[in-house]
Amino acid sequence: MSTLAASNQVTLADVAAKSGVSTSSVSKVLNLQPEQYRMSDQTRQRILDAVAALGYRPNFQARSLAKGRSHNIGILFEGSLPTILRDNDSGMLSGLEPILSDAAYQMVFIPIRQGSDEWKQMLSDRRVDACLVVNKLEDRVRQVLEQLRIPAVLVNGLANESIPTCNVDNVGMAKALTKHLLELGHQHIWMYTNIHVHKHHSVAERESGYQQAMIEAGLSEQINSFHMEFDAFVQKLVQIQQRPSAVVVYQHLEAVRLLQACWRHDIKVPDQLSVATFNNAYPVAHVIPPLTTMALPMLQIGEHAARLLLEMIEDSSNNKVVRTVPRFSGWHLVVRESTAHVMA
Repeated sequence: MSTLAASNQVTLADVAAKSGVSTSSVSKVLNLQPEQYRMSDQTRQRILDAVAALGYRPNFQARSLAKGRSHNIGILFEGSLPTILRDNDSGMLSGLEPILSDAAYQMVFIPIRQGSDEWKQMLSDRRVDACLVVNKLEDRVRQVLEQLRIPAVLVNGLANESIPTCNVDNVGMAKALTKHLLELGHQHIWMYTNIHVHKHHSVAERESGYQQAMIEAGLSEQINSFHMEFDAFVQKLVQIQQRPSAVVVYQHLEAVRLLQACWRHDIKVPDQLSVATFNNAYPVAHVIPPLTTMALPMLQIGEHAARLLLEMIEDSSNNKVVRTVPRFSGWHLVVRESTAHVMA
């Protein structure tokens, strides 16, 4: 099996020799601010040029071994920063940060980009003591975490039994949102999911909750769940003769787009169509009309994930023990002006 340990061939002494200074001078340039030491600009630049020319990289693994721990928690994610991380005061970071900070840990955001192994190098250098993986755990990421024996927790995703997960009760949440529409007198209710997110586990779970609510209301024949491009869904909604009176939208940004599409096609929300969605994140409260949503319990999930990570760091047998984490049901309905009683 190939090792992922860092192979830093260039040393501090090599940089010192090339720039004609002592190793302590190189260390000052690399670790201190210019105002914290006395050195000419010319000498400082010569050291920086030597670092660049030799391709020197600090040996973070040695530093971590010397200190015992890095006191960093890696936040691993693919693509742009996920909504559940950058949400407002009720977001997951608001749950993570205070608990980690009290334990003298800080978060390090580590994007996983196609064609780049920088994330892998950061883990190999032992710059983090544990990782929080967001939304999905790719096999290649799992293999690196297991090989390096780095404790990890997966949030908003599914994994095998090798890693604990923290997820919301999507079935119960979708069922409650659909019941809200049923209580308003709606019977002809559609559910829409953009085709580009169909692989995430929460899609099937939310659809299940929607379907359960409809079946329990005796409306199984009215179940219509669509996976399609947004423009195609809007076209279907506009052209169909018997239009639904309400739509449950899987993702809040798609619900915002749907409000705009309804405006363009002179479909009045909520008079002619009620729209409800998930995730009480920006900008659902600021659109016209403001969207009815299910607020996810991301604050509580963040707190639980933080405590679990700290426990796994302290537990030397964490690579053998997988903690069972229940589904979080602390979601709540936020009723706004995008839903109303069905028109007679």
